[in-house]
Amino acid sequence: MVTTYQTLAADRGKEVNHPLAQVEWFRIVLDEAHMAKSAATAQSKACFELRAARRWACTGTPMGTDIVDLQGQLMFLGAFPAMQKNVFENWFRGRALQLHSIELSSLAECHLLDGLRPCPGRVVPR
Repeated sequence: MVTTYQTLAADRGKEVNHPLAQVEWFRIVLDEAHMAKSAATAQSKACFELRAARRWACTGTPMGTDIVDLQGQLMFLGAFPAMQKNVFENWFRGRALQLHSIELSSLAECHLLDGLRPCPGRVVPR
């Protein structure tokens, strides 16, 4: 099934349980994933609410002007630091980035490079 971010967000706004969120997808691929950059947008929320065993996010421009642009994409992938804004900002701003370099490497390996199998601890939104 192929749809647009705009259609997905519009369908989400019409119903509490929009039809696409009712399906348990095997794999969801976000092309131009930077369209789901801010975790606060309707497009990002609609993407996050979709249920799938595997999630891929493809983009050539993951960030525009701020590291916060990654939050919606990482949230879609189910990456821990993106799930709450204050945790995300703690991880990706200032000294916390240096302190978590090992965890970030693990995060990238699990969530960004290997979308072929589910990561341990991945919570599928319901």
